[in-house]
Amino acid sequence: VRRTRGAPIHEATERSLDVRRTIGSGDPVRGRTSELVATFAFDRRYEDELRRAGEIRDLYGNLGKDHERVYSAVTSSGAASSMVSDSSDQSAASCGGWRQM
Repeated sequence: VRRTRGAPIHEATERSLDVRRTIGSGDPVRGRTSELVATFAFDRRYEDELRRAGEIRDLYGNLGKDHERVYSAVTSSGAASSMVSDSSDQSAASCGGWRQM
């Protein structure tokens, strides 16, 4: 008995994996065995999204490891001091040091 999903695998947009398993002991005299073949298909765009998500995770992980360089760039540009002065101007309407919008 053969069952299909109704459409062939589209190699440009899908990846596939065939998994084969022998079913039962078969007929040793004739050398016949029954085999189950399952084909799994996976949309390549999800694979691309997973790859990009991993790259972003790695980027943020590397930023965390090299935080001194990031913080020195912020403090040398004066961005940190301007954030502090802006938040102190709105002390009554502030929420945790950030200006409430």
